[in-house]
Amino acid sequence: MFKNNVIENKKKKDFLKKQRLNVIDLRNKFLAEWASNILELNDKEKLTYIKKVTNANFQREENKFVVKKIEDDFISRNIKISYKEIELKIK
Repeated sequence: MFKNNVIENKKKKDFLKKQRLNVIDLRNKFLAEWASNILELNDKEKLTYIKKVTNANFQREENKFVVKKIEDDFISRNIKISYKEIELKIK
């Protein structure tokens, strides 16, 4: 009985973790799509950019890695959108 409860709890935790990562990935994808529109990328460049932003390296629960990447891209293109504004867009 105890062993079954432990196994069930482990399955629940794993499922919730996977769901959380899926949500984060989807959030990053939408944010990258928004940023690519602002950067005025063509369709092929958009897909590449979205893949870059949704890369596994950025797939953490912290927003700062993705936001910093997008902010750096905006700065390189001389677009005046701040870190705080990008964070607000996530929320």
